[in-house]
Amino acid sequence: MKQKLTWKSAVQQKLIRKGLVQKAKANQMEEMASVREEFLREPIDEKFIALRLEAYYDIIRELLSAHAYKQGFTFTSDALLPLYAHHHLQSHKRTIARGT
Repeated sequence: MKQKLTWKSAVQQKLIRKGLVQKAKANQMEEMASVREEFLREPIDEKFIALRLEAYYDIIRELLSAHAYKQGFTFTSDALLPLYAHHHLQSHKRTIARGT
């Protein structure tokens, strides 16, 4: 049976790497998320609703990737982004809970 992948095991397996901050790449991801957000403001025919859902997913993926690039992290797959979010955004959750 496969073991659940954790942040620690993903780093040990070099699926997630810490390196140089990639600000330009992060900015590109944020710009693309912005373009997709603009697309979402436009009315679309119901037969294209799947494209709207895809745009929401892509915005989340691009913004998480941008955050990771600004911290110097890279991934072998976008499927690892939830691990990044869980591991690195926990501090934001604690900050919000404290009200600071």
